[in-house]
Amino acid sequence: MKALGYFTTPKVTKAAYKATGLDTAKRSADILLQAIDGNYYTLWLNREIELKGRGLKERNGRIAVVTENYYEKLNAKYNVLTDF
Repeated sequence: MKALGYFTTPKVTKAAYKATGLDTAKRSADILLQAIDGNYYTLWLNREIELKGRGLKERNGRIAVVTENYYEKLNAKYNVLTDF
């Protein structure tokens, strides 16, 4: 038994990558939701956003861990997209 394989499109080089609509949308979002761990949401902040209050569990640079209620408030105020 023989198997024959061939490529139908030319190989994509590193420099030939073109951004998709999803890439553009993620760059324009204010906040990216990276993970949900129980009652806590891990967020990546694309913009400088002032976060303070009881719902903020941890903040390290552009990464913030917030409670579900705090996330709902941010979701109503800012443009939030998922990053998974």
